[in-house]
Formats: sequence, structure tokens, C-alpha cells
Amino acid sequence: MRKTGDKNVCLLHGWGANTEKLKNLGQELTKLGWSVFIAKIPFFDAPEAKKAWSLADFSAEIEKQTTDYFKKEPYFLFGHSFGGRIAIYLAAKPAANLKGIILCSTAGISRTSLAKRSFFIILSKGLAPFKKLFPSLTPSFKKITYRLARASDYSQISSEVKKETFRQIIAENLKDKVHLIKIPTLILWGELDKVTPLKDAYFFHSKISSSVLKSFPDEGHCLPYHQPDRLAKEINLWYESL
Repeated sequence: MRKTGDKNVCLLHGWGANTEKLKNLGQELTKLGWSVFIAKIPFFDAPEAKKAWSLADFSAEIEKQTTDYFKKEPYFLFGHSFGGRIAIYLAAKPAANLKGIILCSTAGISRTSLAKRSFFIILSKGLAPFKKLFPSLTPSFKKITYRLARASDYSQISSEVKKETFRQIIAENLKDKVHLIKIPTLILWGELDKVTPLKDAYFFHSKISSSVLKSFPDEGHCLPYHQPDRLAKEINLWYESL
């Protein structure tokens, strides 16, 4: 039976992950009296859509799931990496009953132009002549181009619908939405993060007036997987300070 009250939290995982990745964090939060809902995100734990989705589509789905689960009770939203994009989108609206968000190594602050990213993605797809001449070098070349495009996850996608979804997601820069967030925000970040660097955390902190930033010196992008107990304690302390 789900507990009632205002210590409700929905956990959102990153791109390419699944609900199991946040299971330990959920368990640690439960120990501290939280009611935890780990959302099943379409294209990952939930079935793939028939057409490509935008961030607006993902956000609408998560808003529906949290409303169905928590009913009219207030809740918090935790988003790791891609999940943080959804949290920002919903907080900027804001979504009904959303009391606060926790951004953990959140993506969405583009440091590379869309034109540049698109160029490298297109370049990586046009490898047929190169593959015939240098078959042994093709995998390395693809890896380099995806990395330059800041879209390394793209190379792991087999579905065309999911590839188009990924292209739409990375094309959306959330910088213009961040300043619209007025609800309490906790920012959790690994100082060694190379996927979403620490300067992104400082950007969020500077633009969200109601935010608190906590960084972890010895952690990188996998912070919620490596330190679920510490994150749960930080989330609980932050909640108690509101």
C-alpha cells in the first residue's frame, strides 16, 4: 500500500537506462519515509511509440503517470540526465501538484550548436564509401563523430523512430526554460562528470532562484547509481529545510 502525505517522489532515469537503475535510490528514500514511484518511460521500460516523440510528449506522459499514481497529492520529481530534461520542462510550466524538482547531472544545456551536432550525425551515416576502403577503421570513425556531436548514445539505437526521437531531444536547448522555474530545486552533481560538466550545475543554480546546489568531489555522471544512500539523505535534508 502506498503511503500518503507530501513526501512523494517520482524518479526519472537517463537515456538508455531503465527503472532498475534507480531501484536502489528508491529503496533508500523509502527507508526515510518517502513514497517512491519510478516511472516507466516510453522507448525504455514502456513500449516504443509509433512516431517520434518530443520532450513535450515525454513530459505529458510523465505528468499523466504521476497524476494517476499520486492523485491530487503534491509530489517531487527527481530527474537524472535525460530525466532531468523532463523535470525542467514540467517545472517551467509548472505542472499541477509538482512541489519541487531534483536535478541530478541533468542534460539539456547545449554547448554545441544544433548545426554542428546535426552535421556530425549526418556525416556518421554516410560511411558507405569509407567502409569499403577502410573497413577496420569504420567503428572508430563512427565513435569519434558521435562523440564530437555530443550524441554518443545515438550509435546504440537500432530503431528509426527512436533515432528520430533522440534527434528531437538533443535539438532542444532548455536554457530559455530554466529561468521560468519558481519551485524549490535541489541540484545534485558529480564534480568529475564529463557527460554533463559541473559548469552546467552552476548555470542551473544561477538561473533558478529557489535552488540549492550540492556537488560530490569523487563522482561522475553515474552519481545516483554509485551513491544512492548519500543522495537519499541529501534529498531528505533538503525536504526538511523547505
